[in-house]
Amino acid sequence: MIALPPDWADYGEIIKAFGDEYGIKVNSAQPDGSSQAEINAATQLKGQVPAPANVADLLKPEYKGKVALNGDPTQAGIESGQTPVVFDRDYLNAAQSKNTPNWKVFLPSDAVLGSYYAQAINKDAPHPAAARLWQEFLYSDEGQNLWLQGGARPVRADAMQKAGTIDAAAFAALPAVAGTPVIPTEAQNTTAKGYLTANWAKAIG
Repeated sequence: MIALPPDWADYGEIIKAFGDEYGIKVNSAQPDGSSQAEINAATQLKGQVPAPANVADLLKPEYKGKVALNGDPTQAGIESGQTPVVFDRDYLNAAQSKNTPNWKVFLPSDAVLGSYYAQAINKDAPHPAAARLWQEFLYSDEGQNLWLQGGARPVRADAMQKAGTIDAAAFAALPAVAGTPVIPTEAQNTTAKGYLTANWAKAIG
């Protein structure tokens, strides 16, 4: 497997559970993580800025120079800036709250964005049957609940709620969503990436 950090969305437990269930040893190529850097920053800066209620609040003078994205949005896996307000996926921010008591996670009511992770199987994988089994496990009730315990929102949540198979406590612990989430289309994402590529460096330079 490639790029599945164990502290992202409970992937450590998911990989372990998969291996225990099927007796398959998982070889995971993990990138150098930046989670500890984020935890250190949160610890150093805790208590300096209260959690803002929405994105518009961040335009106030007291937030000037104190807001960051998690790294360079034109790339992935870059260490975040040392700032007290960080834009990131809610499950990644939730992971920090386990180690940093004052770390607060919220979804701004005026900018609720969502996205799906696309899963893939390499057609040239040495063990394609194991790769297919991995996909089956991820979308089983067990796999979805493990994701949920890591703060990620399972794609099958609605069906699992109806069937009574969802981890109700973990589901209730997710940050509240106010408003209707917007999931950008592929065309919108492409346009946004193009804009960032053309303007990011000069905006922060």
